Amino acid sequence: MKLFTIGNRDDNFAVLDELLNAGEVQASQRRKFEFDKGFDRNDFISLIAYMGFTTLVRESLAGEVFAIPNHVMRELYFQYFKVEIERRNQITISDRTLLLAVEKLALYSDIQPLVAELERVLQLLSNRDSLYLDEEHIKTILLALLYQSPAYFILSEREMDKKYPDILLLERSPYKVNFQHLIELKYCKKGDGDKGWEAKKQQGTQQVQEYLQLPSITALKNLSAWLIITDTQRVEVLRLA
Repeated sequence: MKLFTIGNRDDNFAVLDELLNAGEVQASQRRKFEFDKGFDRNDFISLIAYMGFTTLVRESLAGEVFAIPNHVMRELYFQYFKVEIERRNQITISDRTLLLAVEKLALYSDIQPLVAELERVLQLLSNRDSLYLDEEHIKTILLALLYQSPAYFILSEREMDKKYPDILLLERSPYKVNFQHLIELKYCKKGDGDKGWEAKKQQGTQQVQEYLQLPSITALKNLSAWLIITDTQRVEVLRLA
């Protein structure tokens, strides 16, 4: 957390946002830091790379490309993302509420407490209009909520037979859960109306049904499958398995 306060905190948050949404960031790697001359994006990305919070994955003509190195670091990033959302928007997201919501999901396959918290957060952010909300950002917010609990091993858009389910919640030792979950998220623009909403619902339903036919998915025990549709003001949930 202290690292993200060095230099311009909002610029650092933009790097965090890009890491979580795009999966990587690009920068010209600094070999030394000269704090008296300022501390910019390249400095910040270089610093977190030297600290082991990102790893160099390739080089390009425009600079080096860095990504999150492992699942533990990904958890830390998502936990910090929640902290920054609260700070930037002067809101509170209860850790206790999230832990109980994930517990309901794990033990009873009850997704409503989690969806209720997602809906509350989206409405607060939408009212403040300080975070550009699209499908990728909404998924990042949902992941940030889920990552506050250690109950699941969380996969996001992991390639499975050339298909990419949005979120998979898998059993994680030593935690015992009664249900694993597949979650597909769809964002509908407010201006698209009921027709657009139904189109997103149909598209998402078809995608989930295709995922459920994959051998790697059918092998998962006690799997619940969900489609979540939102325009940031309302959230609809369909259980498809």
